[in-house]
Amino acid sequence: MVEVDTTEALRGKNTVALYFSASWCGPCRQFTPQLIQFYNSMNKKGKKFEIVLVSGDRTSESFVDYYSKMPWLAVPITVTQQVNAKLGPKYKLKGIPHLVVLDGHDATVYSLDGRTKVAQDKYGLEFPWRPRTLMNLLPRPVASLLKAQIEKVKASLLQLLTGLSDLLAPKRLLKLLLDKVQPQQQQQQGKARKSVKLNA
Repeated sequence: MVEVDTTEALRGKNTVALYFSASWCGPCRQFTPQLIQFYNSMNKKGKKFEIVLVSGDRTSESFVDYYSKMPWLAVPITVTQQVNAKLGPKYKLKGIPHLVVLDGHDATVYSLDGRTKVAQDKYGLEFPWRPRTLMNLLPRPVASLLKAQIEKVKASLLQLLTGLSDLLAPKRLLKLLLDKVQPQQQQQQGKARKSVKLNA
């Protein structure tokens, strides 16, 4: 087996899936052939799709035997424990097989339940199963431009709100009130004194 740089291996892939699986897992052995068929079908359609096996096998022999039937990439068996420990909680890994489908450009999660998606959408008509949001319906360059504009507006609003909160902060508000209220009170007190003097 040849090790390759992850960035190079995934360059140009629109969709990447992490496949948590192991040879000792019965449901995994049932699902893997379906996933192989789906993977080959999507790539024939030009979908630029890659899968990376994150094995749960305990020995190199079982890993090599299981992985040798797969047409995709795999995390080296020497680091799978660390990778499982790091990615398992992040991608809500509770059992295997578990297929996480990600955007190949920025690792945005498309689906944490790729196994069900593959079973329900065998022909990949809705692949890569992006969540249905306005941003996901737009072409990537337009969505990126729109996101940048939204971030600018957010920054401007935050600056405005910070300025308002500074202006209306308790100490400043109290000073503002005292500046406006004190002179009137002093004037009223002065009038009262004058009236007392006049009556005396």
